[in-house]
Amino acid sequence: MREWIGPLGGLLPMRSMPPGVEAARPARVSSRRALDGSVAAQILPRSMREYAWTLTQADSEDIANLYALYQGVHGIGPFWLYDRLAAGRNMLSPGAATPGLSADLGWSGPSTNPARGLVYADGGPVSSAVVPVLASHTYTGAAEATGSGRVQLEWVDSDEEVLSTSSGEFGTDRRTISGVAPDGAAGARMVLDPETSATFQRPQLTETDGPVEWFAGVGMPRVVVAELGETYQAAWKAQGVYRGDYSVRLVEVGSP
Repeated sequence: MREWIGPLGGLLPMRSMPPGVEAARPARVSSRRALDGSVAAQILPRSMREYAWTLTQADSEDIANLYALYQGVHGIGPFWLYDRLAAGRNMLSPGAATPGLSADLGWSGPSTNPARGLVYADGGPVSSAVVPVLASHTYTGAAEATGSGRVQLEWVDSDEEVLSTSSGEFGTDRRTISGVAPDGAAGARMVLDPETSATFQRPQLTETDGPVEWFAGVGMPRVVVAELGETYQAAWKAQGVYRGDYSVRLVEVGSP
């Protein structure tokens, strides 16, 4: 499984994606001193990753795709990074997969009351944020329901308009649904649907043919192309021959 980068509905394949490393960041984003001498500091809530590689590590098609993103051919970004680790474990954000443990609750809908590790749904279905998907690939949604409920997958286009829905059966315990992203699908939204009222926990969305062991949310990151340059290693002006290496750096800016 390879990574992909780009806007919703326009993901570009990356054949030589390097591993992400924690991006350098200041210990304090901003600080303010009160009259009593105390100092309040705003600190970034989570560590972001960055990805850096050169032409010696990437093929020419990767560089061409990254250059197009850098030049704004596919919009100004931030762009989705379709992370293969997240796709195999849990594409939902950490806040959506374990509600109550993060300021990002990750669910919207009538009578939604996320608590620590639980999503209460009463009066109608609740929905996750959209995550990118690849058309014709198979995805599975799963969640544990107390009270009768089911899991659905809404397939959306690049404008996040619903194309179709894959629905599981109502019941208790672990509810699952697997479906193939249809033609034109750019993203998916996981829906927790109560038959009357239900509590859900451990929601999970993966690119698998069936349910897998639950993992905490990894999330699909959003990234920007922060740097793209070329360094000439050697040049022979008389022969018109130049040799250089490209350097590229992506920086993660968050996940939904």
